[in-house]
Amino acid sequence: VKVNLQKVVFRMTSAHWIWVANWVLLKQIGPSSGDQLPMVSLWDGLPTQWDSERNIKWRCELPGEGWSSPVVSGNQVYLTAAVPQANGGYRLVLLIVDAISGRLLPAVELFTQHADAPGIHTKNSHASPTPIIDSDYIYLHFGHQGTACCRLDGTVVWRNSELAYRPVHGNGGSPVVTKSRLIFSRDRKSVV
Repeated sequence: VKVNLQKVVFRMTSAHWIWVANWVLLKQIGPSSGDQLPMVSLWDGLPTQWDSERNIKWRCELPGEGWSSPVVSGNQVYLTAAVPQANGGYRLVLLIVDAISGRLLPAVELFTQHADAPGIHTKNSHASPTPIIDSDYIYLHFGHQGTACCRLDGTVVWRNSELAYRPVHGNGGSPVVTKSRLIFSRDRKSVV
């Protein structure tokens, strides 16, 4: 479960706020006492329990498989999925969900993984890395299948599938943006 940190206040000593995109991150400065830090909500009446029927604003069935965590910008939720195909391959896609209504927008197909692609560990998926948002762009990494950049409306800016390698267990490392660089891991057996 991801927590919208804009709606939560952490009470800490020696702390400062870092604003990144639409998320507020809290970073502790100095030595940690190891004590559990309380979280205090700014809003009364937030649910403390929920299930499939109670305290749910909307539900959205998502196509495919994936372990990526959702990321949020504005009123949209973004995540990746590997949608199985009848031929044994996968369509590797960006999913966008309207955060207000829960409506799934049309999937953005970024890559096709063919049935003869290297296998992955049974505890992994073909869409494990979490996308990252930087300004008006979202970066998506599908391991040995490729990396892509889209605008937040889903328009593809670029795709790169030239950095092929034979994975060990499938990819799990999420990309990082720093200055003008996009950094991601290439956990491999050998260069293809």
